Amino acid sequence: MKILSKPINDFSFEDIVEFCKQGYIEGFQLDYKKELPSKGLAKHFASFSNSRGGAIIIGVEEDKTGKPSTYDGITFDSKLADKIHQFATSVEPRPLYDLHVTNEAKGKVFILVRIYQGDRTPYYVHNVANIYVRSGNITDPISLASPEAVELLVGKKDKAKLARENYIRIARENYDAGLKVEERKRLKLIAVEKANYQQPKEYHSQYYQKPLGTEVSILTILLQPYYPQKALCTPRDIKENIEQIRYRKGSADFPDLNLKPIQEGVYRFQHNNDGWLKCQQVFSAGLLYLAEDVLEQDATKKHIYIERIAVNYIMFLKALTNFYSQFNYQGAIYGYVELDGINGAQLKRIVPYGYGNGPFWHEDEEAPLKDKYVWKIEIETSLLHDDVALQNHIIGFIKEIYWSLGYEDVGEDLLKAFLKQNGWLVEPPQSMST
Repeated sequence: MKILSKPINDFSFEDIVEFCKQGYIEGFQLDYKKELPSKGLAKHFASFSNSRGGAIIIGVEEDKTGKPSTYDGITFDSKLADKIHQFATSVEPRPLYDLHVTNEAKGKVFILVRIYQGDRTPYYVHNVANIYVRSGNITDPISLASPEAVELLVGKKDKAKLARENYIRIARENYDAGLKVEERKRLKLIAVEKANYQQPKEYHSQYYQKPLGTEVSILTILLQPYYPQKALCTPRDIKENIEQIRYRKGSADFPDLNLKPIQEGVYRFQHNNDGWLKCQQVFSAGLLYLAEDVLEQDATKKHIYIERIAVNYIMFLKALTNFYSQFNYQGAIYGYVELDGINGAQLKRIVPYGYGNGPFWHEDEEAPLKDKYVWKIEIETSLLHDDVALQNHIIGFIKEIYWSLGYEDVGEDLLKAFLKQNGWLVEPPQSMST
């Protein structure tokens, strides 16, 4: 049912008419409304959030069996959207949802409300003691939660957290195992090189001479569904659809085309003769993982470029969008961005063309830099499909990195120049900018 998997902003008036013609019955994740109910939608927001989420289509009347019987739409009034937002504020915690008004046809529109499975259950309606869930019953789609159901809702948040932590643990274990494999490869290559070395030439190894992972600054990006309780696809599906998932920018891409099988997903670990490392993992349950060495060294200094962190994060989000679109995940996304092992490196700010060379930061020994930083990420899939909202998130995230690393003054115009330089700048619609 595309109404539950496809971003609702993609639906037109004509799409909803065609959807209704297919005769989908109102039920556990679908609700039809001829018009906006006078009693509001607060119970619907709470019940969908407490269950598996779902969609409300306003402008459709159903028959006794729950099938659409009349689907002419409604006359749109901007106050209707405001009322729906007000109904959502009557629920605690605040539900996750999207609202979309279709294009007009003969003066009518459909209003779509996509409510996500909640990540902070149970959800209550203000000043109401009861907890509501979806029953799936056509005549009574909203029911009171039983004591057993309430107990499950209270424990759901903890179960979701445990599920996420389990996949994080697996990803880290895969990274550690991959690092050991690459280290054995490095030692074997050096051993073969030495065995083939012939005098009187002076011996200079072409391979990295220190243990891998000892002089690196690892940028890790990890994002996954709020509750990764079931696979969105099979690992083979990921391999077969990797071209559709991959996002490419110049010579860089994520994820790599040459991913190999691992339990519940696919993976690749690389290193080169300079000691650089990169690990990529994609799991069937929706976790994407990137760990890459971002430390650069010359004869006198070690550098970390903030631009490289930003570019990796943006590419990661683009690939994440592709993955979730390909395998129909919508909902909350949790994870983090981590920079581990600054190791006295100098951090260079983003300098788009035309903004000069810019200074390196923290050259004095008193700079209060930690060796490890972690930035938590909590977003929704709807953000990934809203270009302007996603751009605002990216700008805000880069500003947060700057602030964390001790740099206060970063202008939004500079960051937009950086996005434009890379072909990522999105100009808001004229109606939003006037």
